[in-house]
Amino acid sequence: MATVLHRVSYQLRRSVNTPEFSAAEWIINPDLSAVRNVPKKYWKIEGDEVREMDPDEKAAIDTAELARLKTAKLEELANEMLSRFARSDADYLAAAAAVEAAKTPEAVEAVKLQEND
Repeated sequence: MATVLHRVSYQLRRSVNTPEFSAAEWIINPDLSAVRNVPKKYWKIEGDEVREMDPDEKAAIDTAELARLKTAKLEELANEMLSRFARSDADYLAAAAAVEAAKTPEAVEAVKLQEND
């Protein structure tokens, strides 16, 4: 029996019958010593090798995750405000349009500039 690691999802399966797993999709018996105690989001696969990302690669992952979390929080707050302040369909539509306008790259950049001040 062997261990396999999925090349895209990093799903690890132990004690498997290797003929059932394509080498194009799975690494057979991967050496994971370089990523022991490293979160999977910081793993990088090159060929059949698994390594820890360098600091620049980790920073890119963290930046993308932070942007995703900020967007999700903004949408949550916007929806909360819509439901709280919209008194009629017209109010709701106007507020929804304002929320969409706030999602433009220019609006997001303005918020970033305010955060840096």
